[in-house]
Amino acid sequence: MLPTIKSSTNHLSLSNIFLVFPLFLITACLPIKSQTTIITGETMGTTYTIKYVSENTISKTAIDELLVQINQSVSTYMPESIISKINQAAPEHCKEIDIDIFFTENFELSKAIFEETDGYFNPALMPLVNYWGFGYGDKNRHTIDSNEVNRLLLLTNFYDFEYHQTHLTKKYKAQQVDFSAIAKGYGVDQIAAWLNAHHIDHYLIEIGGELRAKGKNAANEYWRIGIDQPQKNLSQRTLKAIVPIKNQSVATSGNYRNYRKLGTKEYGHIINPKTGFPEEKEIISATILAASCAVADAYATACMVMGFDKAKRLIENNTDLMAYFIYKNKQGLIATYQSDDLELIEID
Repeated sequence: MLPTIKSSTNHLSLSNIFLVFPLFLITACLPIKSQTTIITGETMGTTYTIKYVSENTISKTAIDELLVQINQSVSTYMPESIISKINQAAPEHCKEIDIDIFFTENFELSKAIFEETDGYFNPALMPLVNYWGFGYGDKNRHTIDSNEVNRLLLLTNFYDFEYHQTHLTKKYKAQQVDFSAIAKGYGVDQIAAWLNAHHIDHYLIEIGGELRAKGKNAANEYWRIGIDQPQKNLSQRTLKAIVPIKNQSVATSGNYRNYRKLGTKEYGHIINPKTGFPEEKEIISATILAASCAVADAYATACMVMGFDKAKRLIENNTDLMAYFIYKNKQGLIATYQSDDLELIEID
């Protein structure tokens, strides 16, 4: 069984992070039966879009206020956020920092998935993310010291962070926690809970490429999304597949757009928590479908660092997940894998 997360009807969560945009929103070209309302805005260092079909209306101001509120809890880019205070505090001072429901839910779900993926999903990697220049650390580093990588790897034991209802403790001052690989999905889930509470039954929510859908669109069809061909140039986006979303969430993780060049080599932004180095295994893009967008978000990241064989076994052994992988096979050719029960149209 997948870990579950509480759905607060008046709360959201987010973190400002670099975002991969692997999904297109697909609009059916059929006669409109009901009015579609679209709300857009900015959050998490990217944009959000809410499409819904209903006679009821929702307030963009209310959504934005919720996003701002939760940003103050788990954004690593806000110096006064709860997570930033914990990351900068000495261990003996962490107990003085009160945590809220947003932080708690992100932490508890992260820990559950950390354990279920044997540590391949690890929110304690922030020291290494910063060292490699993908966080808020030095982005001008031109060489990597493997000894320093190994030293920082010792700071990434997620079990060194302990939850105590009102506060979080850690073992070393240099340790940092980061929910960037789950927060977008969590934010999508909380918007969904808000819409449900306001009797909106047909919607598609997207934050930086992570999505959740309920009901059908104005043409009375299931909402559909497109999965990108793995390409570095965002202006040359083309579709690899189209997926109908039937009351599900979708998240995609990929290493092909957020990368750094050190010397003559390019490194992707997804760090392997077992080695401390950016992952270079077979999977190029991992799309996960699940009931919860936060769960899909986290497992997509975990699959990227597991490698194809382990990721495939993980999906096949978990009936609550479906997956679509774009990967390099043993012959070095681009191949795809999809769960048996996943409805999908590949575009050649």
